[in-house]
Amino acid sequence: MQIKQTANGYLMNGFLVPNDPKNSDYQKIQEWIAQGGDIEPFDYLSEAKIQKINDLNLFHDSPAVKNLIIKSGTAQTYVGLAADYRYLIDEQIGLLELRIKQGEKNPIWNYRNGITLPLTLEQLSGIRVYIGSLVDFNFNVRRDHETAIKGLKTVQAVNNYDFTKNYKLNQVLNFA
Repeated sequence: MQIKQTANGYLMNGFLVPNDPKNSDYQKIQEWIAQGGDIEPFDYLSEAKIQKINDLNLFHDSPAVKNLIIKSGTAQTYVGLAADYRYLIDEQIGLLELRIKQGEKNPIWNYRNGITLPLTLEQLSGIRVYIGSLVDFNFNVRRDHETAIKGLKTVQAVNNYDFTKNYKLNQVLNFA
């Protein structure tokens, strides 16, 4: 049994048991203590760091980080930056390359996701390189924030830490 003491009671197996002598779980914990059972102090700093890193990971997976906006004239759509979207683009690049090897001059792929955008191999390859650079950049920013959070010394510093800084957010590619 893992029991940690907090300011408001005890955490027993992840659940809060409030300081209430009428509560049967509280009574069991008191008996456990009386029989020499171990009670660990609650580590507020470690818990705050875990929560902040969880919040960072949720932010890292948000649309502001994981979508690239594509604009063509007045229309716009997005390309997801997750692996399955990147694979789709890689596959289309490969198909355009095969069409060129078969003798087709300047093949076009029509990107259709809310808008239709004809893209050449060069344009599509440029988008893929941009996406790869963006994903790599934001991945490294997340790792830097994780390291910084783990090094903080107070709960207040953890609570005040802004993990949104330095990210490249809501990136836009414009096509005429």
